[in-house]
Amino acid sequence: MNLWSPTTLKEILARHNLTLSHGLGQHFLTDFGILAKIVEKAEITKDDAVLEIGPGAGVLTRLLAQAAKYVVAIEIDKKLLPVLAETTGDLGNVVVVNADAREINFDRVMAEQTGGEFGFEGKPYLIVANLPYYATSPLIFKVFEEGYKVSSMTLMMQKEVAERITAKPGSKIYGSLSVACQYFSEPRIVLKVPRTVFFPPPEVESAVVRFTLKENSLTSEERLKFFQIVRAAFATRRKTIAKSLSGALNLKRNYVEEVLLKVGIKPDLRAEQIPPESFYRLSQEVVGGKW
Repeated sequence: MNLWSPTTLKEILARHNLTLSHGLGQHFLTDFGILAKIVEKAEITKDDAVLEIGPGAGVLTRLLAQAAKYVVAIEIDKKLLPVLAETTGDLGNVVVVNADAREINFDRVMAEQTGGEFGFEGKPYLIVANLPYYATSPLIFKVFEEGYKVSSMTLMMQKEVAERITAKPGSKIYGSLSVACQYFSEPRIVLKVPRTVFFPPPEVESAVVRFTLKENSLTSEERLKFFQIVRAAFATRRKTIAKSLSGALNLKRNYVEEVLLKVGIKPDLRAEQIPPESFYRLSQEVVGGKW
């Protein structure tokens, strides 16, 4: 089944009386070479389970199924379920789950759909997805905030977001997303994708980012505090870190400055000048003491 042909996709959608939803960010990738490169960059083995978010018409899903042991595909749009049944129904290692990926527990779904082999107390799994642009940042934050049992992510996204994720301290586009991604993983742009290879074409260029997640033993409380501090720090970018934290967290300025100095952060720096590791040290000081 040549799903990467726009003509074939149009025929399948017409057969099911479907039109694509702009609101759900539905842009199907139709270039086989790029699809194959995404699978290659994901470094999938026959022992791996893959969580795919937003399979659409199953174009990428079929290639993932060839490379992996299991593929669990999460699709929000009920109207696409008959399409996926047609395009992936012959694959014995693919399960399609109708759900909003922003609202489900990834570990639980993977454990349920792989017989407990992956997720929760099972083995780590991979996430590979052509993400809807509107949900990119929330889904990435979700993985890091929840501490899911994910070993890597290979994600197609808006090029601008990819550049923010990999931005270094001191850059104008370095922000809370940069800090989270670079503290919990090693992100790198592995592929740039023109808008012309999608059906229908989006208005922006895309890129594929490969995230290799780092091992860490943060508790739920520590993760919560880390993200609370990072978001507070970037809430008012033009202010110093001391002003931002004292204002956002309703704390006395002199106390905030004292804690910042204790962990080696100059109070007059702006959040965009501070590396991820420094935010971690700050969050550890907060967890260990009174904030």
